[in-house]
Amino acid sequence: MKFFEKLDLEIAKKSPICVGLDPHFDFLPREILEKNFKKHGENPRGAAAAILEFNLEIIDAIYDLVPAVKPQIAFYEKWGSEGILALEQTISYAKKLGLLVIMDAKRNDIGSTAQAYAEAFFEKDSDLRVDALTVTPYFGSEGVLPFLEIAHKNNCGIFLVAFTSNKGANEIQEPIKDSLIEKINNFHLDFGNLGAVVGLTRNDLVELRKKMKDVFFLVPGFGAQGGSPENIKKVFFDNKKALISASRSVIFAYKDRNDKDFKKSARKEVERMKKELVTLEI
Repeated sequence: MKFFEKLDLEIAKKSPICVGLDPHFDFLPREILEKNFKKHGENPRGAAAAILEFNLEIIDAIYDLVPAVKPQIAFYEKWGSEGILALEQTISYAKKLGLLVIMDAKRNDIGSTAQAYAEAFFEKDSDLRVDALTVTPYFGSEGVLPFLEIAHKNNCGIFLVAFTSNKGANEIQEPIKDSLIEKINNFHLDFGNLGAVVGLTRNDLVELRKKMKDVFFLVPGFGAQGGSPENIKKVFFDNKKALISASRSVIFAYKDRNDKDFKKSARKEVERMKKELVTLEI
């Protein structure tokens, strides 16, 4: 079964919510850090062990509520080989519990380099194999096609990082908006295994949804980044092909709730999100 078919089924069973596994080191629970530093030392091994323990606990808390998790690779690469090992083990555990894994790596290049990136995340014998990958489109077709082709071969998917909501996004994205939309629609027609990353706090969500009506959206910005219920409605306007992503607001909810039980707080936040989406009739 292809990735987006699996995603549709899992959303129908659980929710249109994806939890980002972005383990900001400074926000990790003190008891987890202290335990792993004591066992492994205050070094990359100790840090990676703490991240892995935290991730597995979070996954245990939310796996039955959401269809997918989305690790942000930078928080693992930071700790070198120990961090990558923690990432590999996180991916393996998430899959064991039936979750789809979307790697937020924003890869891009051309030729054999693009192919190597794609093989690292999609080939069946790779320890980093995931179900989908974020890819930036600014090399044009020759920077996207290797990812699409290898993803297609392995029943995986990609999300093009197309329309983000950071302050400087439109310096580059606005002048090429129409041509990028056309390319995304064409890639989708040709391969069917491509979605788009669209920031929830953008002011042109209805336009983007209308112009990419058949494209699955991966939508960051719910929670800590301030995405509003009104904007969520715009994302789902006349179309249910969207996955709402929340990272810090879920995995570090214990800080906002002043609750020492970070697992319980993470689960409560996902439950709260689900109720809000039901209220919005999504």
